[in-house]
Amino acid sequence: MKKLILIALSVLTFSTKAQSLKQEIIKRDNLHYMAGVNISAATSSFVFYKTKRPFLSCLSGFVVGSIAGIAKEAIWDKRMHLGTCDNGAAFTTMWGSLTGSLGARISINIFYEKKQPLIVE
Repeated sequence: MKKLILIALSVLTFSTKAQSLKQEIIKRDNLHYMAGVNISAATSSFVFYKTKRPFLSCLSGFVVGSIAGIAKEAIWDKRMHLGTCDNGAAFTTMWGSLTGSLGARISINIFYEKKQPLIVE
């Protein structure tokens, strides 16, 4: 009976640790995704503000966000050994930068290019 209880407790402990590890991975991926979105949206907005060219702003936002994700994994995690190097995290950051730059492009299209004058009657 004691062995059965010990086995049950060890299985419960292992499943709890696995669940917390899964939640940690999801939390890390969410942080990488949101970092990509924020970096690319800010870059896209800044480039559009300076150049008034929507495609260039979208492209530069994606490129800067992708470079930030790859550089974080290559330099911070792999070279400096301050984290765990994971290619999936870099791809998640790139996906976030694609989403952020496209979102910035859509907002540019809505608010700047299709702006109609307000007619008050």
